[in-house]
Amino acid sequence: MRLLLDTNVLLFGALGELPKEADALINDLGNEVHYSSAAIWEITIKARSGKLELNMPTKAFENELLRQGYRPLGIAPEHAHQTAFLIDVPGHKDPFDRIMVAQSICEGMLLVTTDQALAAYGQTVRVVGRR
Repeated sequence: MRLLLDTNVLLFGALGELPKEADALINDLGNEVHYSSAAIWEITIKARSGKLELNMPTKAFENELLRQGYRPLGIAPEHAHQTAFLIDVPGHKDPFDRIMVAQSICEGMLLVTTDQALAAYGQTVRVVGRR
Protein backbone atom coordinates (compact mmCIF):
# COMPACT_ATOMS: atom_id res chain seq x y z
CA MET A 1 0.00 0.00 0.00
CA ARG A 2 1.20 3.52 -0.75
CA LEU A 3 0.91 5.86 2.23
CA LEU A 4 1.03 9.65 2.31
CA LEU A 5 1.74 10.99 5.79
CA ASP A 6 -0.04 14.14 6.89
CA THR A 7 2.04 16.87 8.50
CA ASN A 8 0.77 16.00 11.98
CA VAL A 9 1.87 12.38 11.61
CA LEU A 10 5.33 13.47 10.44
CA LEU A 11 5.66 15.73 13.47
CA PHE A 12 4.41 13.10 15.93
CA GLY A 13 7.01 10.76 14.44
CA ALA A 14 9.76 13.34 14.95
CA LEU A 15 8.71 13.68 18.60
CA GLY A 16 8.66 9.91 19.10
CA GLU A 17 4.90 10.10 19.73
CA LEU A 18 3.60 8.27 16.69
CA PRO A 19 0.14 6.74 17.18
CA LYS A 20 0.37 2.94 17.32
CA GLU A 21 -1.72 2.44 14.17
CA ALA A 22 0.42 4.91 12.21
CA ASP A 23 3.58 3.24 13.49
CA ALA A 24 2.29 -0.17 12.34
CA LEU A 25 1.41 1.17 8.87
CA ILE A 26 4.76 2.93 8.46
CA ASN A 27 6.78 -0.07 9.62
CA ASP A 28 4.89 -2.59 7.48
CA LEU A 29 7.54 -3.52 4.92
CA GLY A 30 4.81 -3.99 2.30
CA ASN A 31 3.96 -0.28 2.41
CA GLU A 32 5.66 2.62 0.63
CA VAL A 33 5.80 5.71 2.82
CA HIS A 34 5.61 9.17 1.23
CA TYR A 35 5.52 12.74 2.47
CA SER A 36 4.25 15.75 0.56
CA SER A 37 6.26 18.84 -0.28
CA ALA A 38 3.16 20.61 1.10
CA ALA A 39 3.97 19.16 4.54
CA ILE A 40 7.54 20.49 4.37
CA TRP A 41 6.15 23.86 3.30
CA GLU A 42 3.64 23.86 6.18
CA ILE A 43 6.33 22.91 8.72
CA THR A 44 8.62 25.63 7.38
CA ILE A 45 5.92 28.30 7.68
CA LYS A 46 4.95 27.24 11.20
CA ALA A 47 8.57 27.01 12.38
CA ARG A 48 9.43 30.41 10.94
CA SER A 49 6.37 32.05 12.51
CA GLY A 50 7.12 30.57 15.94
CA LYS A 51 3.99 28.35 15.98
CA LEU A 52 6.17 25.24 15.90
CA GLU A 53 9.43 24.51 17.69
CA LEU A 54 11.26 22.05 15.46
CA ASN A 55 14.75 22.14 17.06
CA MET A 56 16.39 21.67 13.66
CA PRO A 57 16.29 23.33 10.24
CA THR A 58 13.51 22.02 8.03
CA LYS A 59 16.09 20.75 5.53
CA ALA A 60 17.62 18.59 8.28
CA PHE A 61 14.11 17.36 9.16
CA GLU A 62 13.52 16.38 5.53
CA ASN A 63 16.94 14.72 5.31
CA GLU A 64 15.92 12.57 8.28
CA LEU A 65 12.72 11.56 6.48
CA LEU A 66 14.77 10.57 3.45
CA ARG A 67 17.26 8.67 5.64
CA GLN A 68 14.33 6.68 7.05
CA GLY A 69 13.30 5.72 3.52
CA TYR A 70 10.33 8.05 3.15
CA ARG A 71 9.74 9.19 -0.42
CA PRO A 72 9.00 12.80 -1.37
CA LEU A 73 5.89 13.68 -3.37
CA GLY A 74 5.87 17.00 -5.18
CA ILE A 75 2.77 19.03 -5.96
CA ALA A 76 1.73 18.57 -9.59
CA PRO A 77 -0.85 20.60 -11.54
CA GLU A 78 -3.33 17.71 -11.46
CA HIS A 79 -3.16 17.73 -7.65
CA ALA A 80 -4.08 21.40 -7.61
CA HIS A 81 -6.94 20.83 -10.08
CA GLN A 82 -8.27 17.96 -7.95
CA THR A 83 -8.83 20.33 -5.01
CA ALA A 84 -11.72 21.89 -6.97
CA PHE A 85 -13.62 18.61 -6.70
CA LEU A 86 -13.16 18.08 -2.95
CA ILE A 87 -16.14 18.53 -0.70
CA ASP A 88 -16.15 21.47 1.67
CA VAL A 89 -15.77 20.27 5.24
CA PRO A 90 -17.47 22.73 7.61
CA GLY A 91 -14.94 24.52 9.81
CA HIS A 92 -11.99 22.99 7.96
CA LYS A 93 -10.37 24.95 5.16
CA ASP A 94 -6.68 24.12 5.66
CA PRO A 95 -5.10 24.38 2.18
CA PHE A 96 -2.25 22.05 3.14
CA ASP A 97 -4.70 19.31 4.11
CA ARG A 98 -6.74 19.87 0.96
CA ILE A 99 -3.72 19.50 -1.33
CA MET A 100 -2.62 16.34 0.49
CA VAL A 101 -6.12 14.84 0.16
CA ALA A 102 -6.01 15.70 -3.55
CA GLN A 103 -2.57 14.11 -3.87
CA SER A 104 -3.79 10.94 -2.20
CA ILE A 105 -6.72 10.74 -4.62
CA CYS A 106 -4.66 11.42 -7.74
CA GLU A 107 -1.83 9.07 -6.75
CA GLY A 108 -3.96 6.24 -5.32
CA MET A 109 -2.50 6.67 -1.85
CA LEU A 110 -3.89 6.44 1.63
CA LEU A 111 -3.49 9.71 3.56
CA VAL A 112 -2.59 8.88 7.17
CA THR A 113 -3.61 11.60 9.64
CA THR A 114 -4.70 12.23 13.20
CA ASP A 115 -7.11 14.96 12.04
CA GLN A 116 -10.63 13.60 12.52
CA ALA A 117 -12.09 16.29 10.21
CA LEU A 118 -10.34 14.66 7.24
CA ALA A 119 -12.41 11.50 7.68
CA ALA A 120 -15.10 13.35 5.70
CA TYR A 121 -13.03 12.74 2.56
CA GLY A 122 -13.75 9.01 2.73
CA GLN A 123 -11.67 5.98 1.88
CA THR A 124 -8.64 7.92 0.70
CA VAL A 125 -8.01 8.94 4.34
CA ARG A 126 -7.09 6.82 7.38
CA VAL A 127 -7.54 8.66 10.66
CA VAL A 128 -5.32 7.16 13.35
CA GLY A 129 -5.86 7.88 17.02
CA ARG A 130 -3.49 10.02 18.95
CA ARG A 131 -1.16 8.20 21.27
